[in-house]
Amino acid sequence: MNKLQIARVAHEVNRAYCASLGDATQPSWEDAPDWQRASAIAGVEMHLANPDATPEQSHQAWLEQKAAEGWVYGKVKDPDKKEHPCFMPYEKLPADQKAKDYLFRGTVHALASMPAEAGAAAAASDAAPEVHGTEVTYIGRRETHTDNLYGTGHWTKGQTKVVPPALAAKMSKHMDVFKRGSTSASPAAAAAAASISETPKVNEHEEEVARMDELKAQLGTMNRAGLQEFAKSHYQQTLPGNLSTDETRAKVIALIDQYGPQ
Repeated sequence: MNKLQIARVAHEVNRAYCASLGDATQPSWEDAPDWQRASAIAGVEMHLANPDATPEQSHQAWLEQKAAEGWVYGKVKDPDKKEHPCFMPYEKLPADQKAKDYLFRGTVHALASMPAEAGAAAAASDAAPEVHGTEVTYIGRRETHTDNLYGTGHWTKGQTKVVPPALAAKMSKHMDVFKRGSTSASPAAAAAAASISETPKVNEHEEEVARMDELKAQLGTMNRAGLQEFAKSHYQQTLPGNLSTDETRAKVIALIDQYGPQ
């Protein structure tokens, strides 16, 4: 499994553990903010690069990363203020938080050691006899567009493709780029053939998303001037000078989501 897949599973294990303790506030991976996903990916990278690292060492690496990003201690986690209740030495952490670090480490190493063939076989065994597809039409301002965010490949203006309904719902949120159409059922074999011709391999798409998450994490360390220069050099966009650093960062992230890494 690649590091994005591992980070996703580790995040969901942590979410399930929090729910068992009565904490139902943790978002799913799809709904998690960019900083939270980037933090999980960084944790996976640390454990893969340092397989003998202990949970205590993992927490120390997390502390150093958070400190570099400007986070401080706070009784309640507040992403806007960059405050976190776990911003403290490992020995002072409550027992449930230490358990999370052990679960994260165990999940990373268990998934990293899983043969790739096993994952592929499991995915094949879960195939359904029939799937539904939803039409999506590209209506963006460019004549052509390569969708790196959702992995649907190359588009020309006005082109319509059939994608899974859940994916169509996400794509249609970008109302200036995609328009959702009708939904219909088709045999799995036909859907699989269309999927092969229309989309890249799943692993390639997930690796692309991982690169996007890493890029967004890098943006978290940039000041306003750096973000403005990034938008200008990578997307030929001049951002207003009266925006705050957080507002400028949000604009740059929106460019990455819309056009992919450039």
